[in-house]
Amino acid sequence: MPARSVPHRCRQTLSNLALLTVLGLTAGVGIGAPFLAHAQQSATERELAAHSLHGNRQGAMQLAVETARARHPKNPELAAKLETLPWSVAEAVELAQWWTTEGKFGAARAVLAPHVGTKTADPRAALALVEVERLSADAPTRLKLLMKLGQFLPKHLPLRLQLGQALYETGKAIEARKLLDPLADLYQEGSVTATPDLVAVARSLALNGYFKDALAVLAKAEDGAEEPADQLAIQLELGQLYLQKYNYRDADSAMRKVLQINPHHPLARTAMARIDVASDGDLAKARERLDAVLRDHPAWLPARALRAEIALHDEDVEQAKAQLGIGTAQRADFPDLVYVQGAIAKIAEDPALWTQAVQAATRLNPNDGNLYLQTAVYLEMAHRYREVRELLQEALKRDGDLWQAHAALGVAWARVADDAKAKKALELAFGGDPYDVRTANQLTILYDDVLKSMHLLSGPNVDLRVHKKERKVLERSALPFLQSSVDQLTTAYGFAPKKPLLVEIFPQVQQFAVRTVGLPQMGAHAVCFGHLITSRSPVAEPFNWKLVLFHELSHVYHIQASDGRVPRWLTEGLAMMETAWANPRWRQANDRRAWDRLQSGSLAKLAKFNLAFSQARSMQDILDAYDQSMREVQFLAERFGRDKVRKLALAHGGGKTTQVLIAEVLGQPAELLDAQFATWLGQQLAHYAKDFRTDVSQLWAQQRLKDEPETAAEGSDKRPVSATTQALHAALRALQAGSGAAAGVLLAKIAKEPPGEVDWRPHASYLLMDLAVRAGHKQEALAHAKTLVDMPNGRGDGLVQRSLLFFGAQGAGNAAEAVKHLRAAQAIAPLDRTTLELARASAQAAAAAVLRPSGQPAAVKAAAWLSALAPAGEAQLRDFTKLLADSDPYDEATPRLFGQLAWAAVAPNVQRSPKDAVAHVHAVAHLRHAAELVEERAPADFMAALLEARANWASGNSKSALPVYRLAAERAGTATERAQAWCEAAKAASDGGDPAERAEADRQCAANQGQAGAQTGDEPAISP
Repeated sequence: MPARSVPHRCRQTLSNLALLTVLGLTAGVGIGAPFLAHAQQSATERELAAHSLHGNRQGAMQLAVETARARHPKNPELAAKLETLPWSVAEAVELAQWWTTEGKFGAARAVLAPHVGTKTADPRAALALVEVERLSADAPTRLKLLMKLGQFLPKHLPLRLQLGQALYETGKAIEARKLLDPLADLYQEGSVTATPDLVAVARSLALNGYFKDALAVLAKAEDGAEEPADQLAIQLELGQLYLQKYNYRDADSAMRKVLQINPHHPLARTAMARIDVASDGDLAKARERLDAVLRDHPAWLPARALRAEIALHDEDVEQAKAQLGIGTAQRADFPDLVYVQGAIAKIAEDPALWTQAVQAATRLNPNDGNLYLQTAVYLEMAHRYREVRELLQEALKRDGDLWQAHAALGVAWARVADDAKAKKALELAFGGDPYDVRTANQLTILYDDVLKSMHLLSGPNVDLRVHKKERKVLERSALPFLQSSVDQLTTAYGFAPKKPLLVEIFPQVQQFAVRTVGLPQMGAHAVCFGHLITSRSPVAEPFNWKLVLFHELSHVYHIQASDGRVPRWLTEGLAMMETAWANPRWRQANDRRAWDRLQSGSLAKLAKFNLAFSQARSMQDILDAYDQSMREVQFLAERFGRDKVRKLALAHGGGKTTQVLIAEVLGQPAELLDAQFATWLGQQLAHYAKDFRTDVSQLWAQQRLKDEPETAAEGSDKRPVSATTQALHAALRALQAGSGAAAGVLLAKIAKEPPGEVDWRPHASYLLMDLAVRAGHKQEALAHAKTLVDMPNGRGDGLVQRSLLFFGAQGAGNAAEAVKHLRAAQAIAPLDRTTLELARASAQAAAAAVLRPSGQPAAVKAAAWLSALAPAGEAQLRDFTKLLADSDPYDEATPRLFGQLAWAAVAPNVQRSPKDAVAHVHAVAHLRHAAELVEERAPADFMAALLEARANWASGNSKSALPVYRLAAERAGTATERAQAWCEAAKAASDGGDPAERAEADRQCAANQGQAGAQTGDEPAISP
């Protein structure tokens, strides 16, 4: 089926002659010239307008003060009262606009009063007063003002638009539509040419549902816009329209153009913060933007409402309520605030506050479902999916044409694996609003395309939906794994998850992302919604799919039992530990960074742990939050038992806060547990005290150096600072300024000085080593590394130093020296990533002695590595490589190497009795384990099947080996690989297989060897 097209929706003009007669505008009546041309601006007016256009508040206010003093030189007291002075209408409007967003509403009204309120009201002043009332007065007051101004200024299109918006806001949709529809007639007649009027026409079309027509009007306006003010107005409107349709790319582009003209524009900055949240998931950036907006424009209520929403992301209900309180004190029925109030009430489990929100929304517009829609959006972020469906259904009871609610309900049904209801709701949404990007994506990419090519594989515990081209692989591997995993977790948690329970694995990342968030990009490997788990496929882009799916299945129990209320740190930490408890090789950790966070005092506290996720400033911060979450759960499980930690997660279903539940379930306050955790972590990672390294920023902070290069706080005790310490401070300032050469001279001198009260020599040598590495001076870096590791009592030893020396020795061909540095690194931190890197390099170098034919130069060179790394021989090397392969769940290369080593030991004995039966059995176990390791990282990999077939054959079961060899041949990417699989299959078939199968294997072996152009039996790692 072709992709869904977006139809052009014809405009249908409605008429209400009574209303139009009152307002003096009917189709065919042109726009009055007086509203488009004003008297020549004075120099002050032009300068004020320029300041406003570019967001220069300070310049505008300074000009206003200077102008007032110049006009009233003999009366400074009068000149100081800017709002009471006689200003021209242009001057008054500019001042009122500044005062409005600052919350000085009285001053704004006062300065506008002389220009509004009579039948000769100036339209510019009228619009400014409407904005004052939008941010400060209740809806009825604003509507009353607009009706009055509409009588005074019946032909002013922007003012008419404001009235239409107010009518929509208060539930008078029919009147609003009839009022705004004639604007399109004027446009079609060619009567509308000024940019403000074109923008008004475009927005009226969008309000009435004609999005494509609105874009066409703005495109025409954009073609003729030459003045920056016109360009700003057009881009601002475009950005808002795109944002409403979840078209974040084009919204971002438009708002950036606005900010190029006015970097301080509150609406554009707030829109960019919305994009930060909704598209980028960057709460920290959005928070910074909004805090800056509210510093400049404290009365800008859209920013206040979004800031409260971000506090909800942070699970900081008190901060959300504080933001809400500030906003509602200014205008209690501002729609965005009413919607946030509903979300706060639901998340805080506050029925009274929810009732207040419902009453406020009903007073504003009894037919508006947006309170329920927006609250559902917030609750979806909190993973409370059951309540989301209930709220959306209530929204549609109030407004059946709320297309966003239909779309959201479609997504909600999909997340409980009810695609029939999901598709119906999405099609309703698309029929009413075909410009919503998310809805169009889901219908076009999912329901009209990929889902039609996916098969549902039923299981006793969980169903699996996969693409037909990946069915054979995933049915064999993923389906049984999912069933056993649910059995395991059900035993651990004491209850079985409610059905339906569905895992969907998509062959393309775009399809996975659209199914998950409605947009074509996202970074996660998989996501859990309680009843549905969506995942990328590990077939095309391998990853440790078993680890990922077990992690997401753990979330099913947390979400279902707590109704989504479990905090993120606890559910993520518990899911990570569940995978580690299920299989120790799935543990993920970065011990060194955890040690650094402990030493710097930057560990998250339990009471505010979720801030570590929501206020993360980088992906590394997110990874650190995951890491600490896992360690917190490990600590709590060791302290109180796994069942208690699971109970803590599930207890959130009652609605109590995490702090209360920690005290109730674990019997200790969170603050005490924070201190105990830090002590426990210090004991776990104490070996890192032997890993010496110097970080410039940390040393800068420890020495309490200021950012200004010329000053320094030289210690709290005010004692004189030694010359060596002063030299170190100077070197640090040079490094901070980017002057490595100057720093190097100072550090070299410090490295040679005798130790004083503080011995700075290790720090100086480390920084010199770092400078040499950055400059590419290899030998110099090695010399400094050696100086450090040779310091007495190991005080300069560390993983970075050992890594440099290891690779230096490897490059020099000194295997024994390299392995010595590996052993030293293992003594410091055996599972550190740096140490594992050295171990992998050593294993690869030594393996050539086993895998290459003897006598080859590569094998001869590798013999020294084998002797140094595994003096007991090949079996010891296999054991070493197995431990290494088990240490990193995302390492793809080492399991393959391990499998090759195991096969090298097994292959000579598969067709004869082994000399050492025990050793043979041990090697076969290694072979099977290697097959499992490769398969869990890449289920469709040729090597996974080949190793499994070899293990079956080596175990004496050639019959079971043959179909797996066939599978390996099917997965082979080259003729050489196919020949390898078929030729081994032929030999396995000779050990008692079916003659017909042996004949086929022989034929395939010969055919593929011919294609490959070479025999495949030369290396013992390939064939016996």
